Order: sequence, then structure tokens, then C-alpha cells
Amino acid sequence: MTQLTVKEQELIDAIRNVQKSKHNPSKELRRYAKELFDRLLNE
Repeated sequence: MTQLTVKEQELIDAIRNVQKSKHNPSKELRRYAKELFDRLLNE
């Protein structure tokens, strides 16, 4: 099994936090997860 990088784990945690807040959505959490995703794609 492949190990995740710190950045990948951070993205997964951010996405999980967005999912946990679905009954009380947070634009900041969603923006943070998208920003992490975009950074990973641009590496």
C-alpha cells in the first residue's frame, strides 16, 4: 500500500471536515479543501 504524503493527508482531512459540516455548510472549509486540491494538481 502506498503511503500518503502530508499534503495528501491534509486534503483528505479537509474533505472529511467539509462532509461533516454538510448540515451546517462552511464556505471557508470548502474553499480550503479546494485550495489544497488545486495546489496538489499544480505540483
